[in-house]
Amino acid sequence: MRMADFSEVTMKYLEDWPDLEFGVHTPNLKESVLRQIIFRDYRFVKELHNSVSTLYFLSKKNMTFDDLLNDLQSYIQEVAQNTEVFRATEQSILTRHILREDERWKSQFETHNSGGSLTPSGRSDFEHRFFGFPNFDLPETKDVAEDNPYHVSKRPIYGYFSPDKNGILNNEGTQPPPNVTAQYGRIHCRIKPEKRSDITISMGDSLGGEYALSPINKPHYTSCALSLYSLNFTNMSLAMRAYQNMYDFSEDGQKTIKPVNAKNLYSVVNSNSSYTEVQFHDGLSMSDVESLHFSEGNFDSYSSHNLDELREAVENYNDRHPDTPVKLVTY
Repeated sequence: MRMADFSEVTMKYLEDWPDLEFGVHTPNLKESVLRQIIFRDYRFVKELHNSVSTLYFLSKKNMTFDDLLNDLQSYIQEVAQNTEVFRATEQSILTRHILREDERWKSQFETHNSGGSLTPSGRSDFEHRFFGFPNFDLPETKDVAEDNPYHVSKRPIYGYFSPDKNGILNNEGTQPPPNVTAQYGRIHCRIKPEKRSDITISMGDSLGGEYALSPINKPHYTSCALSLYSLNFTNMSLAMRAYQNMYDFSEDGQKTIKPVNAKNLYSVVNSNSSYTEVQFHDGLSMSDVESLHFSEGNFDSYSSHNLDELREAVENYNDRHPDTPVKLVTY
């Protein structure tokens, strides 16, 4: 690849990359993340120029390729600046394990189960390519000491981002209905801002999506949905549908970013995925958590969730950690 093969957006993006404090506790992370950003930019630019449906879309909007990429970059920056990061967790796991015993989240490499895709070999390959982790099946990876940055406890933990203070993300922008992250849990753990230097983001499920994973403190447009495949019932690509949900267009061709709220953000990711995603690097522990958010409207009499049990577990945790208590927010 030559420098001329990259977009103007990426050339500008690279200018202060060396000064970015990101992933300092995870070897190879910064280098691996940048490599994927460059690769996705190079591939997307090539695909754009060969996409008839995209050319047609841009001509109707009187836009150039650079206009589109600049708009995508502006949107991902707006989103990153106006969202909070969360981890969705089931109450049973939170109260019986994380709050009372482990005080940290464990990946499927430790628990051997998952609320999403239980594919350790596939996940290991993904984390090798995107984050620079060695293959998990290698003996030298499995047998490293706890203080080694490649220890299993340092594997990435996955969460999501939302512009709502309680972590709401669904087609109504309210709770109920449950979040689109409900399969992972209905307690939403809001993460402290200090953790952001160890977080990457994507506008959808990172496994199998057309995304690069860029730092939340320096997001790149390739973290947006970039699939140029069309749906069966329309000639508009998934990426262009997502783009239309990012901006309001006036009759004279002017455009403005739609307000970044839970409902609008969901309409963007729902063009190609179901939820936003963040990847927490260097592990995720209760010391990274600012507050726990429990929506009483999400649970009925048949639910296994119990507010009293959750409140007791939080109180016991705070008794053990009086200097860094965690808030419990109900709504």
